[in-house]
Amino acid sequence: MTKTAVGRALEVTARNRRSERGSIGIGPVADRREDGEGNGLVVPPWRHPGESRGPPVAAGVANPWWSSSAAFADYDADGDLDLYVANYVDFAMDNNKMCGDLPRRIRTYCHSDAYEGVPDALYRNEGDGTFREVAAEAGLTRRHGKGLGVVWSDLDLDGDLDAAINNHDQRTRLLRNDGGNARHWLRLQLRGRGAGNRDAIGARATVAAGGRRQVDEVRSGTSCGSENERALHFGLGEAGSAEQIEIHWPSGAQLRVEAVAADQILVIVEP
Repeated sequence: MTKTAVGRALEVTARNRRSERGSIGIGPVADRREDGEGNGLVVPPWRHPGESRGPPVAAGVANPWWSSSAAFADYDADGDLDLYVANYVDFAMDNNKMCGDLPRRIRTYCHSDAYEGVPDALYRNEGDGTFREVAAEAGLTRRHGKGLGVVWSDLDLDGDLDAAINNHDQRTRLLRNDGGNARHWLRLQLRGRGAGNRDAIGARATVAAGGRRQVDEVRSGTSCGSENERALHFGLGEAGSAEQIEIHWPSGAQLRVEAVAADQILVIVEP
């Protein structure tokens, strides 16, 4: 996500109030800014039942369902972070079913089996601070629902990010991305020194390509009960190479690499 897109999304989500649909899990964090300074947090547009309405429709993320979690990724490699939202069940306060011991009028929490699942949502970052819902265009037309966690990973190592969705009492779904590698990309696998942080958690990579700077960080958690793979994936758009890659490890170690060809997997070890 560009600096402009992060800033506008922050402004829109802070200005809008909350949805009547519910939520579980955690909201996603976007950390891709052209100046490489600081983090961008996009407030999730899904909240607890009964709170006031007003999803961030101005940003194009007007998810009408009870969502469980979400994750950012540049699935089309254009350099802007897109958003996948895992939705749960068709529940709202106006269709809150009666569950429990009905003869004795004892009400209990309804199991998810009492409600139909709802489809997930995929929002493409338009690069101007707005998102567009493109699930149908991307082939996500089946009404699976009851999603709990979503992660992104290049499962087949073809240069684009695929998605895995963990569902409640249903099979996990694997969504293979076909065509997301039509633009250029880089995959960085960072390795720490010693046994203390071999996975390089907290290491930050800055990639400069095509007149833009993107920043990402190795993290150990992503969404509800889930985490992305720890390799960092950067979409470079039409840029056939990165002018510079700079890595900062939590230990203070730094590494800079110049003139890196696109469309490859790089394993970078802490110096």
